[in-house]
Amino acid sequence: MATRLLEGGDRVAGTGRNTAALEKTAARYGDAFWPATLDVTDTAAVKDSIDRAAAAPGNIDAAAVLAAVGVTRPRSAVVTAHASSLGSS
Repeated sequence: MATRLLEGGDRVAGTGRNTAALEKTAARYGDAFWPATLDVTDTAAVKDSIDRAAAAPGNIDAAAVLAAVGVTRPRSAVVTAHASSLGSS
């Protein structure tokens, strides 16, 4: 999903546990990609990553956390709730 957005010209904040994959994407897309190593089971770290992405230079056009824990408790709900409180620049 992130690469589709990047290929379309969007600036993307991307997170994941695989630092090497994040670095590879950052090397390919430069300033259009804002990477952060993240374990989405750590709610405080998720909120911190959102805050850091929002404070990064330039505008982020898209951010997505697609991981889920179990069947009934998607962690993306935490991100959505916090992201909506940030407003737009």
